[in-house]
Amino acid sequence: MREVGHVPLTEGLPVVKDERNEPKYRHLLRPIGAYLDTLNASNLLLAESEEGFIWRCSSRANPANIRFGVIGVEEIAHLAEAMKRHRLGRVPDLYDEPAVEGVCPYGYEELLRALSFKLDKEAATSVMVIEDDDLILVQFTLQVPTYVQMEPVRMVMPHYFHEDLLGRAEIEALVKQTREFRGTRFYR
Repeated sequence: MREVGHVPLTEGLPVVKDERNEPKYRHLLRPIGAYLDTLNASNLLLAESEEGFIWRCSSRANPANIRFGVIGVEEIAHLAEAMKRHRLGRVPDLYDEPAVEGVCPYGYEELLRALSFKLDKEAATSVMVIEDDDLILVQFTLQVPTYVQMEPVRMVMPHYFHEDLLGRAEIEALVKQTREFRGTRFYR
């Protein structure tokens, strides 16, 4: 991770798969969330770029303390290993009570893990997550199905912009839904 001033954002990136030919967000977002939890972060801005992910947050203890940087795609595997060692095998139980006050009740690791499940399922690209006091805005690009793109009557762009606005109740429901998939062979 390194501090930066400006990195240009990209739009409409193709769906990138990892070395196991699986959708990418499942392996990228959870370690970033765990890292942000170690910073005791709040008021998150996380945006995907060509190099990886740009992040900015403030500290829960001191909101005037703003931190930012870039996590490169090549750094995420090392970050994941470091976060696994930091966690020391503790996996939150399905029925654990939310640990954090505010819009992100289970912390960023759980939020981004649950969001990655949703984003991979929808084959999203160009993701941006913005946290406010009461809501999380998730913006991303989706690919238009080929049969719609080929419609001769109108010209259709290959991608379209989508956003979800999630409150605490929606985030708790999303986390609960993804936690129910634990132990299945399709969820690792």
